[in-house]
Parts: sequence; C-alpha cells; structure tokens
Amino acid sequence: MTCELVETIEYPEHSAGSVMSEEYVELYSNMTVDDAFTYLQQIGSNLENIYTCYVVNSGQRLIGIVSVRTLLLADQSSLVADIMEPNVVSAHELDDQEDIMSDIRKYGFLSIPVVDDDRRLVGVFTFDDAIAVQDDEATEDFEKMAAISHSEMPYLGSGVFELAKHRIPWLFLLMIFASFTALLVELYEDSLAVLPALVAFVPVLMNTGGNAGTQSSTMIIRGMALGEIELADTFRVLGKEMVVSLICGAFLVITTYISVLFFGEGHMLAVTVCLAMMATIIMSNLIGGLLTFIAKAVKIDPAVMAAPLLTNIIDALCLVVYFTLAQIILGI
Repeated sequence: MTCELVETIEYPEHSAGSVMSEEYVELYSNMTVDDAFTYLQQIGSNLENIYTCYVVNSGQRLIGIVSVRTLLLADQSSLVADIMEPNVVSAHELDDQEDIMSDIRKYGFLSIPVVDDDRRLVGVFTFDDAIAVQDDEATEDFEKMAAISHSEMPYLGSGVFELAKHRIPWLFLLMIFASFTALLVELYEDSLAVLPALVAFVPVLMNTGGNAGTQSSTMIIRGMALGEIELADTFRVLGKEMVVSLICGAFLVITTYISVLFFGEGHMLAVTVCLAMMATIIMSNLIGGLLTFIAKAVKIDPAVMAAPLLTNIIDALCLVVYFTLAQIILGI
C-alpha cells in the first residue's frame, strides 16, 4: 500500500510519467472499509489529496476507484471491491501530456491515474499538473507564434545575449523569406513603372492577407489544443473557412472599392485591387488552415505555422496574384 515508487524512471519529455505525482492513496480490493479508514489515518497527514482512492489487486494492477465520501457512507465491514467504481479512466505512463489534459477537461476530473504496460498503478496526473503543463504549452506556443526559440529561463533571469540567441535564427530565416518577396516586386518592376499607383495598395493587400491567415490558423490551433478539432475534420474546417473568407472578403471589397475611388484612382484599378483583395483573403484563410493541418499530420507543432512564418508565405502569393491581375485587367 505504498504511495512512492521504489526507483525513479527516466520518462520521455512531455509524457505523463515525466510530470505525474507519486503521492496518492492506494487501497487493496480485499480491504474492508474499516481497514481503509485505518490506513487513511496513518498516511493522510503526509498527502495533499486523500479524497480519491485508487484500488489495486494483489499484483498492484489498477482495478477501480473509490471516493472518501463513498467510504464514509458504506458499511464498515464492506469490502472495498464491493463499493468501488470498476470503470476507471486511466492514462498510460508514456501518453502525451496534452492528451491527458484533454481527458481532464472532457470528464471534469481532478486527477487521472497513470499505469504502465501491465496496468500497474505508477502515479497520478492531477489537475495541478495539468495547469502547469498548460502554462508551459501556452508559453511555447506563444514563443513559436512570435518566431522565438523556446527558453526555460524567465525573461528577467536571462542575459541579453541569451535572449538574442533565441531570436536570431528565426529573424534570419524570416529575412530570407522577405528577400523572396522583394525579388517578386523587382520582377514586376515594369508594371509599377507604367502605373506607380499599384504600389500604394501593396501594403494594404499584404497586411490584410497576413492578418486573415493568422486569424484562421490561430482559431484552428486553439481548437486543436482544446481537442475540438481533429485531422478528420480537415475538409469540414476548410469548407467553413472558405465561407468565412467569402463573407469577410465581400465586406472588405466594398470598402476597398470606395477607398480606391476616394483616392482619385480609376474604376479599373479599383476593380483590380478588389479582386486581388478577395483572392488574397480566400487564399490566406485556406492556407492558414491547411498548413496547420499539415503540421499536425507530420507531428510538427501547429503553432510553428502561425505568424510571422505564415505571413511571409502569404505576402509572396499575394504579390503574385495582385500583379498578375493588374497585367490582365489593366494590360500593363
């Protein structure tokens, strides 16, 4: 009836075993309720949580769960095996922490028992563990979405060179992507020379596309993190994003058309910018969603696909669409 492991096992990072608590109440199925209370009085002062007790057989295999409330209401001579709940939701010691967090949210548990390959009880994943994991995961996601390498050190505890080290690789990579965007602008230099007004709307289109893609990917990443969206929902989600982009695009096309005319530009340029705006929003929403699902499918954190990496990809595609439409519609 011990609640501590004899030896410490080195578990993989982000697995249930790496963060589980080894303090829990373990009762044998052949104990009486009176025996259980005697045992609880002996060990209770050393444990934070004694409200949930895990029932094991003689081989230490988890077979049930019983609450202290159930013990209090039961006859003192009753066997623990007769009053326990045999249908136990458990986690394997190598399960991913995020999967267990999803189960805790789904079932509203305060803790989930952790077992090994032989279903022997080895620990408990508590709500407090889930909160700590959630904080760590959120921090990593924020860092990835901001294109910063993960650091275990707090901000004020890190030196300036340490902070710079985590930012330089991503800044260099994003600079390379931005260089491709600059090359695209140079490719369409002749079109810009014929109609310089084209360049005035490039920032509008690029910023709108980047924002739309970020909105799409962020919502889908959040849904994945909460267990609301799975890989099987890919086409359903992309279909919904298509409709959302059409609604958002319709509103922005109207305001864009009025804005272009307000600045004194011609009707045909306004049409060109509006078509590019609609195409950019549709493209951005679909790419933002699709890249997130691709990342999930190949076991990459979907947060990597969020801004600013996604923004650079969309910027390049936006320019190609915009200048191609300008050449077709305006004949330049």
